[in-house]
Amino acid sequence: MEITHRIQKIVLSGLLLLTVSCTGGTVLRTDYVKPPVADAGLFSLILYGGQNIHDLETVTILDKEGDMYHVQPYSPEFNYRINKNLKLDEALEQAENFLGNLHFFHQTGTRVIKDPNGEIIGYELRPLFMSVHFSVTDPVETSYVLMEDNSVRVYVSHQGPRGPSLFKSRKR
Repeated sequence: MEITHRIQKIVLSGLLLLTVSCTGGTVLRTDYVKPPVADAGLFSLILYGGQNIHDLETVTILDKEGDMYHVQPYSPEFNYRINKNLKLDEALEQAENFLGNLHFFHQTGTRVIKDPNGEIIGYELRPLFMSVHFSVTDPVETSYVLMEDNSVRVYVSHQGPRGPSLFKSRKR
């Protein structure tokens, strides 16, 4: 069973890498950081996923407004919404509330998104889960690809199994 999940993870990671590598852009760097406490300016908050309380492909992205980059999920518009012109504290509060709706949510992980020069262009807040419920605490995989027109394309997927056997039939 464990080997099957590892193979599945390797295949999914390979497919994501292949998809990203075929786009022709530059993959941007992200690093885990403490949540930002002060950042001047306004943000657009992208609320991705969250279609139901079991949606593992759920993440929030704070895109700095007024810079030369425009962050856009590579997904149908029904799978995300964007709230614009938010101060940092408003954006963080809305992001926390959005992620807190997930059933097995434990805490938030924050990553900084950097351009090729190392400048911060935004933040990502992602749900972290207790490993009791999933094989990993951080099942969301995101990739940020800088395109030639300075748009940043976001790819979101999940790693490993979808989680607990909530919908499988029980053996009798």
